Amino acid sequence: MLLSQDPYRPELHFTAPFGWLNDPNGLVFVDGEWHLFYQYYPYGNKWNDMHWGHAVSRDLTNWKHLPIALKPNELGVCFSGSAVIDHNNTSGFFKDGDLNLVAFYTNTMGLSPNQADGLQMNSVASSTDGITFDQHVAINPIIPNTGLKNFRDPKVFWHEESQRWVMVLTEGEEVGIYNSENLTEWTRVSGWGKGEAYTDGGPFECPDLFSIVDDKGVTRWVMVMGTIFQSYTEGSGTQYVIGDFDGKTFTRVDDHPDVLWMDYGKDFYATQSWSNTPNNRNVAIAWMSNWLYSNDVPATSHRSAMSFPRELALVTTSQGLRMAQTFASDGMVATDNCAELWGRVVKSNETVTLSDPELASMIDLELTLDNQTEILLSPLGSEALQYRIKKADKGYQVTMSRQRMVDGDERYQQNFACEYNLELADNETLSLSIVRDRTSCEIIYNDGTVSTTDCAFTHSFGEFNLEVLQGNAVINTIKESVKG
Repeated sequence: MLLSQDPYRPELHFTAPFGWLNDPNGLVFVDGEWHLFYQYYPYGNKWNDMHWGHAVSRDLTNWKHLPIALKPNELGVCFSGSAVIDHNNTSGFFKDGDLNLVAFYTNTMGLSPNQADGLQMNSVASSTDGITFDQHVAINPIIPNTGLKNFRDPKVFWHEESQRWVMVLTEGEEVGIYNSENLTEWTRVSGWGKGEAYTDGGPFECPDLFSIVDDKGVTRWVMVMGTIFQSYTEGSGTQYVIGDFDGKTFTRVDDHPDVLWMDYGKDFYATQSWSNTPNNRNVAIAWMSNWLYSNDVPATSHRSAMSFPRELALVTTSQGLRMAQTFASDGMVATDNCAELWGRVVKSNETVTLSDPELASMIDLELTLDNQTEILLSPLGSEALQYRIKKADKGYQVTMSRQRMVDGDERYQQNFACEYNLELADNETLSLSIVRDRTSCEIIYNDGTVSTTDCAFTHSFGEFNLEVLQGNAVINTIKESVKG
């Protein structure tokens, strides 16, 4: 099948050229290019023996596929990890003129679709050109397993204050924190998470730890962890915790009684941030799926996609510090398609079309809703995916409903159709930043502290409609952008 004939391949979201894709890995910015590695099975579109796929982009929207970076070898398959630029050649892997790219990943022996348990250990690879890698069989694993079932997903970064490399690593329901001076010899210095973060009984997958300067100029650290079985909705999700970090110990500073989720939708998991970014930008991306049904959704040439990249910040709210997100729209170009809708009053039982059929786009929309006004957004043009939003006395109530419009395998048939609710804080206007694509919709709400990501599969990609069910809505502004 020609890739252009794949009815489920999105336009704005990254997909593998063929086969299965899951976690983003090894995110690093080098010489004007954003490197995206990812969990990849190139011989079929269900999870199997993991490789590292590889692509690069200059604008986070248009991607160029590169050869497979890491392949299974005598140490096992290649699970998730990270990558850094070893500027000072602390590893000793490089000579003058090399790129100095070092990747960290989990080797697993025996883990396969037919064997649920395998020995997990953590290894290093290096690249002098950013394309081909030495997997260093002679020195790996650099962190052997001492008996943990879940011992994986190394995220490495340079900690300037302590002048050491730091690794955070999944150790079951705890995140292990390690130090190194040369990227090959590591010492465990602390652990974090037990009794301090939400757990669903599974391991904290794909941990990440990075610094952000908040809106008051204070440097904070954010710990990000995936939960497999139960997030805000049923199944996989990504939580975050705000704290301080001294190079060895992470200390939580937020006292929010509820879990803080990076995304409240069904399909946002294994979130990772880029290293070595220009101007210290905090940019992250997630796997846009859910382990409840990821192997079973409708697919042809590929299965699964990445979320649209997001810029991260920390903002002060009435409830304390929160992560705020915006779409990293470097590669998007504004159109004048919606100019005639500015100032439009949409009355009860009236429907307005916001985007043409088959047009994948980013839409920034600001509405004013009368009290008790209720609207229905259908971003894919049908009831496959709908968002009902009501202006209440003290904020906005959002209900996402998703129908199964296309048949798939058993777990998809059982688990995909769903509904969830969330509440947004009161605001004079309702601001929505929306990325709609052939099989998904991502929405960032109001101040950016709440977002939802949801996949859906339809026979046709329809127009984006806004219907007012009751009351009145004013379209204050609307802007549409498409891939440049």
